[in-house]
Amino acid sequence: HPVDGRILCQRLEICHRPIFFKYNHSLRELILIFAVVTAYKMKRVLVFLFAFIFLFSSCRDSALSPEEEIKSGTPVVTAECTDVTMDSAWLFGFVHSDYLVSEAKIGFILSSTPNPSLDHGERLSPVEIDKNNKFSIRVRNLLPSTTYYYRAYVILGSSYLVGESRMFTTDPFELRAIDLGFGIKWSNANLGATSPSDCGPRFAWGETRTKSEWTWENYKWCNGSSTTLTKYNNDPSKGIVDNKEVLEASDDAAHVLLGEKWRTPTYEELLELFSVIKSNSAYQCKYIFVNNQRGLDIYYTGNGNSIFLPTTGIPYMSDVISKPYYSYYLSSSINSERPEKANIMLLGPDSAYIGTMNRSNGLWIRPVTE
Repeated sequence: HPVDGRILCQRLEICHRPIFFKYNHSLRELILIFAVVTAYKMKRVLVFLFAFIFLFSSCRDSALSPEEEIKSGTPVVTAECTDVTMDSAWLFGFVHSDYLVSEAKIGFILSSTPNPSLDHGERLSPVEIDKNNKFSIRVRNLLPSTTYYYRAYVILGSSYLVGESRMFTTDPFELRAIDLGFGIKWSNANLGATSPSDCGPRFAWGETRTKSEWTWENYKWCNGSSTTLTKYNNDPSKGIVDNKEVLEASDDAAHVLLGEKWRTPTYEELLELFSVIKSNSAYQCKYIFVNNQRGLDIYYTGNGNSIFLPTTGIPYMSDVISKPYYSYYLSSSINSERPEKANIMLLGPDSAYIGTMNRSNGLWIRPVTE
């Protein structure tokens, strides 16, 4: 049947030409339009087929690179991402020189659903832009085994322009040692957690298994009370004295469950992390949300590594009081003045604190390794 040339020409107008053509656009389109009109008027289907084959045979093998798209006049292009891990990725895009002005807003939109937009996605900026009009950003604190969609954008005045939508899938979760510039490396998740944003199970100090209730009556290293300690004690009024103050490997949950060189951090190591959170220009610390879980993001500018400490709430016996601004992390040592208590680090709403808590209470552990 004859082809309606008007319909085909209208379709040409909405075609994203730079993606498909890298030769002389106007010449090809003139040839196609001429053939369509001729075929329509003369009812010559063969003429139309010739133009159709000519057009799409060149389209198939002549996709433009992002750099060529920008040179051809496309305002913004979404490029392939790189270095995808279980919780991070590098996103890339290109922007035309006409939009490289101070008032332009350039960045990416990220979403876990297809076709991200400003209304349905997270806006990522500012970005780094090189001399070739290529811009990039490293997005962190992603969820493992999750597919994300992203697109580059530029906003200038009332104009909002976007590139095509691309996608990537993060790697499955794996416990890893993160170098934050200390002598030791911190794990990327709490002990027993299934992702960096998961709080994981609670552990009583010196116990290697989690449980549903945490009391002196069921604490492993006493006979039912804080004054009947059977191990790790330097005070005769608190039970059997052995003058041990630091966990042995067999009583360290991190070492028992993870093996190798993993262990619970010492009090001094928690102090070191505490000092970084309080004030250190080499580290950027701020509270953020990951998978709807609030926590403290600690970013080391020296190498670009980071860890996320999820806020756990306040532990009380078998319950956790829902206070999204607080986290409690165990050290491997008891308090030398009050052996029934363990040294801990507390993350508060605005800062971090070093303190103590009953050894029988269930807290969280962030493992370290050499």
